[in-house]
Amino acid sequence: MNRKIKDIQKPEFMKKAVASHSHSAALELLIALAVFLIGDFAVSILQMPAMLVHLLSSGEYIRMIQSNHFDMQVILNLLLHLPAWIRVINMIAEAGLIVVFILYCRLFEKRKISTMGFQKKGVIKESLRGVLLGVFAFAAVYLICLLSGSLQFSADAAGNFSFLYLFGFLLGCMVRGMAEEVICRGYLFVSLTKRYSVIFSIVLSSLFFMMMHGMNTEMSALSYLNLFLFGALMALLMIRYENIWLIGAFHGIWNFAGENIFGVQVSGLQEQFSLFSMTPIDGRGLLNGGSFGLEGGLAMTLVFLGILALLLWRMKKKGYFIEKNMVLNSYDIEYNRSRMPKTAAPYEQGQNPPVKQQPQSEMLEPEDIEQSATHLANDAPVKFDASYFKEEEDDAED
Repeated sequence: MNRKIKDIQKPEFMKKAVASHSHSAALELLIALAVFLIGDFAVSILQMPAMLVHLLSSGEYIRMIQSNHFDMQVILNLLLHLPAWIRVINMIAEAGLIVVFILYCRLFEKRKISTMGFQKKGVIKESLRGVLLGVFAFAAVYLICLLSGSLQFSADAAGNFSFLYLFGFLLGCMVRGMAEEVICRGYLFVSLTKRYSVIFSIVLSSLFFMMMHGMNTEMSALSYLNLFLFGALMALLMIRYENIWLIGAFHGIWNFAGENIFGVQVSGLQEQFSLFSMTPIDGRGLLNGGSFGLEGGLAMTLVFLGILALLLWRMKKKGYFIEKNMVLNSYDIEYNRSRMPKTAAPYEQGQNPPVKQQPQSEMLEPEDIEQSATHLANDAPVKFDASYFKEEEDDAED
């Protein structure tokens, strides 16, 4: 039996993005990387004042300036061990990435903010839904590791912690989570669907998200797989609930719960300030992710595969899987039509092109045609194929 290829139906806000110009997959990836680098530079500028205050408040740094002798090891140590207030400011400054990507979409892609998933209605409701889903996912992974003896819990706080900083880190994690979702889903994923199928766009944008974290320490094959699954889940949730607020909140609360509540490493990064402390048990790295954190463990793989299976089943029940159709981009069609030669225009409109008239000076007179026919008949008699006329009659009868 010939099965039709399936795809996932786009929500309305993604369909509206098709009205803007699309690019090839390779170019979309390069644009995303270029805009990210520009945004990262903007974030660095926003972070600079706080970093200068931190350095100038260090006696060692002041003595290096006075002696005109700089010790790079001391400077590196100052940058790696930042106080809590600077870490909060640095995380909040990543809002610059969100602004840069929104500006690019508006000014260059001519896309409305709504096509990135920023819907006006239900902001609080969808954000709370994302928080609940993120807490559920993290709790499931955490409980598997805790009940299996893969993690050791400690009620002692890490670092000079306070609840004021806890709120600051919550805000910072939400901004950082939203920034990553704007890059990988709000911009890249939606942009890819303007020319390619939704399933292909999910795969490619998830691979991009995975490689964004590829330079983190202690990466493994399971880490790459889990990061890909995380990206795919975020894309599907964006389609299912038709907004970016939910996945931004999911991503942010996932990071906050891991880094600042339970003190586990997230994507290979260890936060110095957390409400509780967690120690991975040696020899259980396959389940708890080892020094990379829960995102490198089998516990996360099992939980996210289960959530993905449940989500896909629900989407199938609601009719999200449709027959795969060609993605028609109205902007590209108009652009190609404007570049089409004038002689090809009638073909594009389904009409026959005008017949080029023979110049009057080159047309043969009737007596010339008769003389030519007589000459051909005398030199080489013309043989007619009766089957040709039979086929013509059959076609006429049909």
